[in-house]
Amino acid sequence: MLRTRLRKTERARSNISKYKHAYEEVKRGTSLRRAAEMHNINRMSLLRYIRKRDEMGANHDEDSIHMGYVAHNKVFSKEQEEELSKYIIRCADIYFGLATKEVRKLAFELTTKYNIKRPATWVENNMAGEEWFRSFINRNPSLCHYRARPDKVVARRGIRQVGAVTSAERGTLVTVACAVNALGNAIPPFFIFPRVRYHDHFVRDGPVGSIGTANPSGWMQDESFLVFLEHFIKFSNASLTHKVLLVLDNHSSHIHINTLDFCKENGITLLSFPPHCSHKLQPLDRSVFGPLKKAINTACDGWMRSHPGKTMSIYHIPGIIKTAMPQAFTQANIQAGFSKTGIYPFNRNLFQNIDFSPSFVTDRPNPDTIPTTPSSDTNAQNPDSLDNNPGLNNKVLPPSDSLLGQSSSPIINGIQPASTSTTSPLLMPEIDCVQETDLRTATPPVFSPEIVRPFPKAAQRKTRGTRTKKSTIYTDTPEKEAVRKKHEEKEKRLKAKQVKRNLGEVKQNKIGKGKGKEKVSANRRKTSESSSDEEEYFCLVCVSAYSESRVGEKWIKCQGTCGLWAHVECAGDNHYYICHNCDDKSD
Repeated sequence: MLRTRLRKTERARSNISKYKHAYEEVKRGTSLRRAAEMHNINRMSLLRYIRKRDEMGANHDEDSIHMGYVAHNKVFSKEQEEELSKYIIRCADIYFGLATKEVRKLAFELTTKYNIKRPATWVENNMAGEEWFRSFINRNPSLCHYRARPDKVVARRGIRQVGAVTSAERGTLVTVACAVNALGNAIPPFFIFPRVRYHDHFVRDGPVGSIGTANPSGWMQDESFLVFLEHFIKFSNASLTHKVLLVLDNHSSHIHINTLDFCKENGITLLSFPPHCSHKLQPLDRSVFGPLKKAINTACDGWMRSHPGKTMSIYHIPGIIKTAMPQAFTQANIQAGFSKTGIYPFNRNLFQNIDFSPSFVTDRPNPDTIPTTPSSDTNAQNPDSLDNNPGLNNKVLPPSDSLLGQSSSPIINGIQPASTSTTSPLLMPEIDCVQETDLRTATPPVFSPEIVRPFPKAAQRKTRGTRTKKSTIYTDTPEKEAVRKKHEEKEKRLKAKQVKRNLGEVKQNKIGKGKGKEKVSANRRKTSESSSDEEEYFCLVCVSAYSESRVGEKWIKCQGTCGLWAHVECAGDNHYYICHNCDDKSD
């Protein structure tokens, strides 16, 4: 589409002052044709100008008469666009800059408020078009785009920094677990809050059907994943007669023995990804979480604009997810994730050799399979290797195989010979200045940047006792029993450590003095106080924390079955308060 139209004629570009002078000449008795020739304007254009002024009468504004071509699809006048430009600049100055879509929505709202004629596409999309916004920026040179997370912000042209208001709460995270299928459907999200106790009102503003749990860390743990599996069964209808395949990574909470027993009893087959491959094989990582992250940032930015002066807490996250999830969890995005990973439709040849190139750095043989050979065999295999180039100070430049797309060390049948070192750098030939005649006949060295700076290569692998994880069906009996055996061994070690610790404490209490006992009791008292501080109370209406209350702000306790608290202002100054949850139960 042509963005900037170049005029080929000068028609309809005459100065309006020429029409004014020609009009006065005609009124003084000069002919129309003569007046047009005197001021170098078109005769018919002058006639139209005279008719416009005569129709408006004596009490008219001469500046309101326009001559020439007028855009048929122009929405705002020049003065209106200047006011809109000033408003946008003011928003950016107070750190509430408007993003591109926000400006387009504002333009649509202005046309609705002042009954301004607009294109039909504006009504369909509830915002102005992209072409209007691009032309608006070009018509107003004082505005410019600036990159400010999460979106581009329109601000004053020429400034070096664009500020934005962010939430004051940092370092507190809420885990959100999601599950999708190859048809493009998704179950409601599952939230994990960093709290000791969970309350239902935590997810009151979340998506329909979402639930949550709580633990002090806020991360996925064994008990939390069991609650998620119950939530998963509810929406997937998994059973022993209708089995469901659940593909996930090798996180410790996913392969706990209690988790595997629960999945086995309820018809869920757990299949894990290979290690370090979730960025290639996880459908959500490939096509959903990227748009979700951007939508969440945009929703958070919108929340900050709608609640100036307030701090976003973890209890606003469900509402943010409710706004952002429909934009990212679309059927097209989910299906594209399964297609990009080759899971459905199944495509075993989806990944090419270039996808496995990062393994070149750590691609080395297992030390358990390397045959032990004496180091003296290195020279015995090729006794003449040191005399090939006598003028190169007895150092040979070996050819680099990695330039041909292979490893720099020869590997035969998957086993690397002990005579070849993968970690030794390639040596540059050291030229002997005495033997100049021999250097003239010597073969010139191969030019290769790899000789100067070799490709990174990991050191030789050490023997480790832990077994490397792989893609596994953990609900199969052999794998499940292996996990059970490891779990039982771990429990025995923990019990042994606990018994040893208890014996040490008893011995210390018998031998120690009074000051030591006071220290132990003080530590226990501090631990109990810190654990009690983890429990926080929140208003049932506005979900604000008690620790964030204003000085002198009053709270009232629900007289129903829940026994929770709320602000007196939110509850309505009732001496006998029953929340809406208990009120619904009583009805």
